[in-house]
Amino acid sequence: MSSFEAPPNHGVLFVASKQDAYVEEAFAAAASIKRQAPQLHITLFTDRTCNALLRAGLFDRVEAFASSTDLGSPRPEAQLDRLACLLRSPYERTLYLDTDTRAVTPLVAQVFSALDDADIAMVEDVPEFSFTRSRTGRRMFNAGVILYRRNENRSEEHTSELQSH
Repeated sequence: MSSFEAPPNHGVLFVASKQDAYVEEAFAAAASIKRQAPQLHITLFTDRTCNALLRAGLFDRVEAFASSTDLGSPRPEAQLDRLACLLRSPYERTLYLDTDTRAVTPLVAQVFSALDDADIAMVEDVPEFSFTRSRTGRRMFNAGVILYRRNENRSEEHTSELQSH
């Protein structure tokens, strides 16, 4: 596992918990990022610290964490894991991607400029691909792609509450 004293001010974040298959997906996703934008720094948060792919050197930083087990169901626990890890990003500007996401263009490195005028950016789901949006008519956003910047106004109480789960 590698760690930098002063990481770049922006980078890509993956969270892989509960199954080695998610580390494998994150590895493939990180490889696609490095092919398209090798200058981007990539951090992986995982509870699967024995996975051999972590020693391959593709991730610039690997952070271990204890996965949530309070809910008795892996899917919502993994969602809590993601939220807690988003708060721990080492970057001023972070692009969180689900592990099954692939970069297909070098333009991925330019998405950080969207944060010049916003604290967060997400992809809006279209009704054809969102069951909930098609039923409610309300806007829905894909939580698998979240671009955000560190905000000095965030509540420390809220942050510590999420990190304790």
